[in-house]
Amino acid sequence: MSTPLITLDALKESVQARTAKETADKTALVDMFDTTKNSLVDKLHVWAGLGFPEGYTVLSAPVTPPATCLDGVARSLPDYVAYLMGSDISQSVAALQTQVAGITFGWSMPGGVVQVGVTAQ
Repeated sequence: MSTPLITLDALKESVQARTAKETADKTALVDMFDTTKNSLVDKLHVWAGLGFPEGYTVLSAPVTPPATCLDGVARSLPDYVAYLMGSDISQSVAALQTQVAGITFGWSMPGGVVQVGVTAQ
């Protein structure tokens, strides 16, 4: 008897693992932008205590896109973030921006980490 190419159990495990990863990544991103969970004000106080360095990272979440998402599409990190959040990261950063004055938020994605940095206006 030959070894099967794949089994139903292997497929189930694969789908479950990818679902769990996408869920965990989405939760990390959503929580990163949720001001009731991300301690943003405390992090801004730390930034202030450091003398307001430009581009200081106040929020971050490591996120690595899978080779193929559950929907069968291979995505870059920015596209994966948009896929998980349902919109471009710029919209989430803009929503944060509306909650502060005299502060400018920006974002970057170096080395598989989604970061939100801050600069004084």
